[in-house]
Amino acid sequence: MIVTLVAAALSIAGLNLSTQNLRGEPRVFPADVAQYRAVVVVTFSKSASAEASEWTRKLRENQQKPAASIYQIAILEDVPALFRSFVISALRRSIPRDLHDHFWIATSSSKEWQERTGSRSLGEAHVFVLKGRSQITWRFHGAFSESGLQSLLAALSAQKN
Repeated sequence: MIVTLVAAALSIAGLNLSTQNLRGEPRVFPADVAQYRAVVVVTFSKSASAEASEWTRKLRENQQKPAASIYQIAILEDVPALFRSFVISALRRSIPRDLHDHFWIATSSSKEWQERTGSRSLGEAHVFVLKGRSQITWRFHGAFSESGLQSLLAALSAQKN
């Protein structure tokens, strides 16, 4: 388990990464994040998808505590273009419709996603707290853990004050 409390917030100001939600509607990250505070779970590979799904599920179970919107973003740039539509179709079928607006797909700029979000290990889920659509104030990578969740909730609680 790796928890990184970001001493100085990592700025993503000026970042405009094109995505689409599972409804097929275009979105720009981070400008189209709905709330001032959000928890974002990002994956860069299929091997990280189970970790990301577990994080997202646990965050939704505790949604009243974080008082933040929750997003999951799959970076599919490394999936051959021929197979992307199959992957996206499978995601649409497996994710409940009421969550489609909060599950985004990116098919380009994976290097920029990695650099700007501080993501190093592509085989793990990356979880971060986004404040004001411009600063990453907490981040974690790896499988879900209760201690990681408690650290995230503590970080969100500290930001309320």
